Amino acid sequence: MPVNCRLAAIMSVAEQIQALMPDLINGKTHQQLEGELAERDKGMGAHVINGIKFPCFVSRSNLEALRTFEVRDDDVYVFSYPRSGTHWMSEILHYILHDGKGDFNRSFMTNALEMTMAEDPTQLESVTPGYKMYAAMASPRCILSHCLESFRPPQILTKQAKVVYVARNPKDMLVSLSNMTSDWKFDEMFWAFCKEKMLMGSWFDHVLSYWNQRDKEHFLFVKYEDLHKDLRGSICKLAKHVGKDLSDDVIDDILERVTFGGMQKTYQQLEEERGEEGQRMTRYQGNPHLRRGKVGNWKNTFTVAQSALFDKIYALRMEGTGLDFDFESHGTGVRRLAATMSVAERIQALMPDLINGKTHQQLEEELAVSDKQTGCHVVNGTKFPWTISRSNLEALRTFEVRNDDVYVFTYPRSGTHWVCEILQCILQDVKGDFDRTFMTNALEMTMTDDPTHLESVAPGYKAYAGMASPRCIFSHCLDSFRPPQILTKRAKVVYVARNPKDMLVSLFEMGAHWKFDEMFWAFCHGKMHLGSWFDHVLNHRDKENFQFIKYEDLHKDLRGSICKLAQHVGKDLPDDVIDDILERVTFGGMQKTYQQIEEERGEEGKRMTRYRGVFPYLRQGNVGNWKNTFTLAQSALFDKIYVLKMEGTGLDFDFEL
Repeated sequence: MPVNCRLAAIMSVAEQIQALMPDLINGKTHQQLEGELAERDKGMGAHVINGIKFPCFVSRSNLEALRTFEVRDDDVYVFSYPRSGTHWMSEILHYILHDGKGDFNRSFMTNALEMTMAEDPTQLESVTPGYKMYAAMASPRCILSHCLESFRPPQILTKQAKVVYVARNPKDMLVSLSNMTSDWKFDEMFWAFCKEKMLMGSWFDHVLSYWNQRDKEHFLFVKYEDLHKDLRGSICKLAKHVGKDLSDDVIDDILERVTFGGMQKTYQQLEEERGEEGQRMTRYQGNPHLRRGKVGNWKNTFTVAQSALFDKIYALRMEGTGLDFDFESHGTGVRRLAATMSVAERIQALMPDLINGKTHQQLEEELAVSDKQTGCHVVNGTKFPWTISRSNLEALRTFEVRNDDVYVFTYPRSGTHWVCEILQCILQDVKGDFDRTFMTNALEMTMTDDPTHLESVAPGYKAYAGMASPRCIFSHCLDSFRPPQILTKRAKVVYVARNPKDMLVSLFEMGAHWKFDEMFWAFCHGKMHLGSWFDHVLNHRDKENFQFIKYEDLHKDLRGSICKLAQHVGKDLPDDVIDDILERVTFGGMQKTYQQIEEERGEEGKRMTRYRGVFPYLRQGNVGNWKNTFTLAQSALFDKIYVLKMEGTGLDFDFEL
């Protein structure tokens, strides 16, 4: 039996979950998160009863009052974990109980049975708690609650009251809850969910406590996703459960009212007619109870890594329960890509209508404004930053190439510094005192933080022109902009390519001024600085003095890659020199070198080891780290675009190792 299997056999589920969790969440340790959560709970008045954490508006006295709450035989109770379809289910049941008429008591919209809903915790004593409000309500009552099974009124078991439990797949539930809690980052709420530190207790305990009662006479377990799949059938099933025999036209009337659009119309009317009171009914702390009402929307928030971790925890907690959920919609509406469409048109057809809440036109306009403000300009259809001037690009046409030059071409954030370090060590027989011009300049760039200083700073091509041979020169230029003499001299060329998902995340982490969703959009549409990644990568291959290297292959076999590069540049190095180079160019070895440069050279050193002296060129150096940033939806969309652009090229990448 493998070691990890033996460990799992003797570990509790909680210990297995802890072992699955990453060491850092949003850059914080578990201990830091525990401390922050304790402070957060204290600040909002959270308290614990029988091991369950409750918000301040679910007081101990409220929960104690439920023990003697008078249940009526014609009551209908709706239990749910928060953000699981509570309002939707309550709306449906109210219409059923009132034969499709909409003039029922809407107290359920402002209070749950166990809650005292006040905007200000200091006003709790002056506000009527939910159980008192429901006690005064005329029959038939539809009563909603987020209580665990162990806290619900005991009389439910002895009276003829009906119980409906509505459960929603936990990924969509968690994203919906996150969108109602704007002051808590999703990564940290995700951690709290996995560690079962949420208000109202563990989702798993909550759902399973009711699932285990599914066979009781007065009980109905309903899944949110099933309401989506067959809303009319669900209405009929609920009507039968509460003893209402409704005609088809009444069922149809109810159906029209409780679709998402129908409920939006009702909620809008309530806000218009009742003002502030109406908003308290339709919103929680200003956030609408009706948000999107879709199945599978979690894919726009969960990263690939979070989804994979969640699935493992879900499997651990749900194994053997017999309960499963639909995590995505299986409806129609898939866009078909016409065979007559261009690749660009197909990509546009694949893209969602909104990116980060913005239309494509809005993003186009914002990008145009940003490009103008940052001094971007277009040369031969390729967009360049202000650090790459037209005069610099023109100067490359006459740049003097030497026969012993080595050129490293890459798209940004693809392993440029790593390969340059390796090649410099190879060219200098592992001596570390080589010219480090490559660390501060690309061939086509003039590196300065201030555009007004461009004239006073030496451009890259001049810095390299003054360098002694053998030169290792790096550039992010497309093939069409590189010095023409490369084709006529015996200089060697190395192109380093990295899987585009990791590249994009690494580029984003270098201090991007836009959100990842928007950078992702720009990448998909080929609107990045230095042109399309696809065009850049696919233009470099199959020439005599040329070597194409993948970043991921360096990770898989660094020593073999060093040997291959040495052979390419004509260096026959002994094993001990190769071993020395290997030690220097591991991630740890380069970190040590860069730290030494910063310590010895101060600000000048930081300009060598960091972009603009701030963002480290060495970040994580992992393959597959994109999974911590790409959402499931982004990854799926990216994969489709990648296939469209790379089909038939013969080039593929490892997206994880």
